[in-house]
Amino acid sequence: MLYLDNRFMEVALPIIEHEEYQQMRYIKHHDESVFEHSVKVAFYAYQMTYKQNLDWESTIRGALL
Repeated sequence: MLYLDNRFMEVALPIIEHEEYQQMRYIKHHDESVFEHSVKVAFYAYQMTYKQNLDWESTIRGALL
């Protein structure tokens, strides 16, 4: 998993690096982990809200939490 968008990573990194959040890597969600699924959802939500000039920072945080 590699997201090269600096805006996304600046907001997401403090959350996804947290040790408790990292535990989601060990929980399965279909063919991937809950961690991977959550980060993907947050990234796609960020892309949509950024393009529509909405509050993308809160969207990232909300999608991850």
